[in-house]
Amino acid sequence: MGFSRKLTDEEKKRHDGPVHYIGHHAVVRPEKKSTPVRIVFNSSAVFKGQCLNDYWFKGQDLLQSLFGVLLRFREHRIAICADISKMYHRVLIPESDQHVHRYLWRGLDSEREPDVYVKTVVTFGDKPAAAMAQIALRRTAVEGESQHSKAAEVLKRDTYMDDICTSVRTTEEAKDLVKDVDEVLAEGGFKVKGWQSNEQLKDETSQMKTNVLESLSEEKVLEIVWNQNTDEFSYRVKRSMIPDLPDEQKGTTSKWTKRRILSQIAKIFDPIGFASALLVKATIGMQRLWQLGLDWDEELPSREKAEWVKLFREMENLDGVSFQRCLTLPGAMRRPTLCVFCDASEEAFGACVYIRWELEDGSYDVRFVTAKSRVAPLKKLTLPRLELQAAVVAVRLDETTLELRETVFMTDSMIVLGWVRSQARSFKPFVSPRVGEIQSKSNPQQWRHVSGAENPADDISRGVTAEKLERCRCGPQFLRSPEEEWPQSEMKPENSSMDSERRKVQ
Repeated sequence: MGFSRKLTDEEKKRHDGPVHYIGHHAVVRPEKKSTPVRIVFNSSAVFKGQCLNDYWFKGQDLLQSLFGVLLRFREHRIAICADISKMYHRVLIPESDQHVHRYLWRGLDSEREPDVYVKTVVTFGDKPAAAMAQIALRRTAVEGESQHSKAAEVLKRDTYMDDICTSVRTTEEAKDLVKDVDEVLAEGGFKVKGWQSNEQLKDETSQMKTNVLESLSEEKVLEIVWNQNTDEFSYRVKRSMIPDLPDEQKGTTSKWTKRRILSQIAKIFDPIGFASALLVKATIGMQRLWQLGLDWDEELPSREKAEWVKLFREMENLDGVSFQRCLTLPGAMRRPTLCVFCDASEEAFGACVYIRWELEDGSYDVRFVTAKSRVAPLKKLTLPRLELQAAVVAVRLDETTLELRETVFMTDSMIVLGWVRSQARSFKPFVSPRVGEIQSKSNPQQWRHVSGAENPADDISRGVTAEKLERCRCGPQFLRSPEEEWPQSEMKPENSSMDSERRKVQ
């Protein structure tokens, strides 16, 4: 399928609709093996106060939850992923829209008049491009649903923009799914660059023509480093990310500003949240910079600069830190238990999730699922209210589609336990809706008390160094014991603490 076509003089004269010419330039990235040179069109370029994107609606956000796609990618033993090749360029646009995507081209001959071309497909940079591509992909999935229902479901549910990421139980299931997805995509004019998996998908004896790439030791899946040999996710932190640290070879430094620091923090991508207990320290630090009233490009005071040097050094130690991708175990006896912990401090609050499997030999295996941290608001809240905020985060993290035996929520706040086990409408406006949300997404009987010393979410609310992320990776030791041996608490919340949030009866 062509992405552009050359207009004849006759066609240019005959067209009486709107016309717009788009500027373009080359982006050279030698490190990109598939596309080292990319031609970029700019639909946002302003001419006489207007640009092409001013005339379009953006369209609905149809992307799946990034966290949900990653979670399903981790659910089963065999992981498969692929990129849809040139996804936007697989979606045709009407002829009337092609003429507002005109551009000039004359190759290397600068002496002649340029030819006029039009784009015949969706252009990256058009305001509605993402929505149009998603609509086309979903329509393709719907049309292929009758013959390949599983493949259609994957395209609708386990695709984030042009990345297909899912997991299945067996190698044979993976091979069948890859073949079916390729067939469904082909009917809509789409195709993948090549499939990646932690298992061998090529079958030399089969006549099936499936585009499977050779396994690599490391591959990025939704910008997360995945080692296919060890089946682990890991972090890659470059020294060049850290601003203004001594570099004897280059002899360069950079100005320490709020803008610069925030841009460096954003380079560590952590949608699963394994590094939340470390990165929350950076979030707390940014909040302190806001409290100082510094402008975006104002130099930091020496004291704050020293603190950030220390923190960035700690963040460097994230390089190479890894955790397991797969959440399931082949030798498990029965359905797993999801264990969700939450906690808060005066500076931050959050929650972390683990999945617990009982094995054939009577032992238990625990795997990290996800974690999320939030900085405490600038407006001072009481610690019980922050603990309640952490409990809300906890119930929102319960998103897995795995079949579970039960879900257990744990907090070290007896006051929150008392609130959760009471009628939501009996409390003041801050507590009431949050307790209501918790009760709508969980049963009060699912909530238990855990001591602060055994609560891994304590690290997420206070922050730890990269070397101390082990508790976040493994969870508390008692999860590896039978439930009857878990710590029991007979503590009860003080009535005065609970009653301070109750509505006054007139």
